Amino acid sequence: MIRKVFVCVLVCIATLSSALTQRDVETAKGLIRKVAGPVDSNQFLQFAGRMLQLWFHDCDTFGATFNGGPNGCVNSQSGANAGVLGIISSLNQIHSQMRGVISKADLIVLGASCVIMDSIPKGSPVGMDLLGNFMTGRPDKTVCDLQNVLPNPTGGVSTVQQAVSVRLGLTKAETVALMGAHTLGGAHTSISGFTGPFDDTPAVFDNTYYTSFLTKQWIRQQGQAGVFWSANDNSGTIRFNVDMALAIDTTNCRTNNGCPVQPQGTMDWIKLFASDAAQWHQNFASAFQKISSNGIRGLVPVKQLRA
Repeated sequence: MIRKVFVCVLVCIATLSSALTQRDVETAKGLIRKVAGPVDSNQFLQFAGRMLQLWFHDCDTFGATFNGGPNGCVNSQSGANAGVLGIISSLNQIHSQMRGVISKADLIVLGASCVIMDSIPKGSPVGMDLLGNFMTGRPDKTVCDLQNVLPNPTGGVSTVQQAVSVRLGLTKAETVALMGAHTLGGAHTSISGFTGPFDDTPAVFDNTYYTSFLTKQWIRQQGQAGVFWSANDNSGTIRFNVDMALAIDTTNCRTNNGCPVQPQGTMDWIKLFASDAAQWHQNFASAFQKISSNGIRGLVPVKQLRA
């Protein structure tokens, strides 16, 4: 028993200081944005997609192992994390510049929040404010989860249900909304084995991910990493099978036009989010905040911190 307590103490060491202020959080935002680069640049495109991937990779271990959840500790030895090591290095430098007053776990969530809010199109009906509602207080863990529990991109709708809905505690609407994070960046061979953007505006956080399900013809393909879907319009856009499985039953189909609608009802949410970006934002914000808080107690709204 004593040994178990000792191990827990080692694992749960936090780097977050009680001296954190709202000014510190604003400074961290500025440093993150400096690394990300101008929103309309290729630098931002690359940073934004991988920043979201890092956020999900850090949070997605919740419920799978003792060390899981948003804890700032991502296993660098896992091949699935190879594509986000550069972002981890950048955030480590920011953490050093901040002299440890904000945890790495908070920096990851803050970085994801920044790229999302900064890439929402001007004039878009915004249904969320991830930065205005930002919560801080996530401790860093010193022992990383060693397993790769990320959803298999070649899986079906049950993969999403088990790896996202059930384990991370999301509703059906939140699950479909979370998948819309694919609108930023794209697939990378070093991470998933696939390559290509998921929609035609990969540097913009818009609902084109959802409209593309309805307006493009998707063709089932067999790649070295497994089954995926490509748009039949020379745009280079792709879909993981787990994405397409939200819209259609991908079991025995060649094109999305020849497949029956997914009987789980997720297609209804795709249609709603395609027609109403604000509804998508609201459900995405709910999913984002749940995942970013799983297993964490005592989170404090930034607005409550002293200046």
